[in-house]
Amino acid sequence: MVPATTLVRVGTIWLTELTANGLTAAMLTALITLANQLETLIIDQKIKIADRDIIQEDRVEAGKAIYTSLVNFTNAGRNIWETNDVAKYNDYLIYNTESGEAETV
Repeated sequence: MVPATTLVRVGTIWLTELTANGLTAAMLTALITLANQLETLIIDQKIKIADRDIIQEDRVEAGKAIYTSLVNFTNAGRNIWETNDVAKYNDYLIYNTESGEAETV
């Protein structure tokens, strides 16, 4: 595939010879304008993809911070109820399972 800039450069050089085939300076101007618009759109797309990746990382970091706070609170709750009330102590347990429930053996 020949880049549009190369087509315009060569078309401009040979414009007098190619005019007989229907090529005009306006066509070359329109082609370079479209090529510039396409390049701008491609760059914008790459920027939006990068922004999306950054937002995803921010969500992951926020989730990790929430989980860390949750673990700290549950550890405090377990420490408070460890010797006083077994039922309340169990309310502060975090199970390392997909459902969040105790593993069944």
